[in-house]
Amino acid sequence: SSGGFAVDLGKEINHWVEPGQLVGYTTTDDKTTLMIAEIKSVRKQANGTYRAGLEFIGSHGVSMKVAHNNPEKSTEAQFGYFVEDGTLNFDALNAFDGILLKNTNRHAGKNTLILPRNEYKRGSEYVIQVNGQDKLVQVGVLQMKQREWVGVELPA
Repeated sequence: SSGGFAVDLGKEINHWVEPGQLVGYTTTDDKTTLMIAEIKSVRKQANGTYRAGLEFIGSHGVSMKVAHNNPEKSTEAQFGYFVEDGTLNFDALNAFDGILLKNTNRHAGKNTLILPRNEYKRGSEYVIQVNGQDKLVQVGVLQMKQREWVGVELPA
């Protein structure tokens, strides 16, 4: 289908291959664009091999560092964008990994930030670091939710 695809996995699969997990991949047509899909099902076939069903979530995925914002150290320069009043030290902020999707299948035209579920707090501000640049963003509507991760809308 247009939003999903299947992958043959062989007779043995890794323990992390289960529904709800995210997978990053590239295509043979474009090896520079990171695509993100969610594993929807894993089934054993009659011949003893496994097959996974995946749903395409978005393209142009960018891995980044994310940290909870300390509001005393930033100034809003423009709606939704903040200037840091000091140098950020992500190690001191207990940074964690996130994924920015600039084009999502489920929510056309919206940017999505994928975070570990235990780091998500509704309405929170996060400092994201992409390509060495720091930005402060306030997360919007919860778009996707799984046991280990959430996807939240970001301002365009």
